[in-house]
Amino acid sequence: MMNQAIRDDGRQEANYIVYILDGVGKIRGAEWIAAASDEDALAQARRLALATSCELWQRARKVARLSAAGATSAPAPRANSQA
Repeated sequence: MMNQAIRDDGRQEANYIVYILDGVGKIRGAEWIAAASDEDALAQARRLALATSCELWQRARKVARLSAAGATSAPAPRANSQA
């Protein structure tokens, strides 16, 4: 699986996955999307989540959870760790 793509215009995009959830919060489907930023990925995920809840992830990082009503809850920001 590729983690980033380079568009024809030279911009880099990261791969995200939108997990589509059922009524009890279990995964019932998934959609891959490519986006230039978390905000762009959230906008795309909102279009997918019009009638159901979903979660937006980038690799092992949960970006946000979207409810069927369109509300977004984002996890707390990660601490910037440097070794």
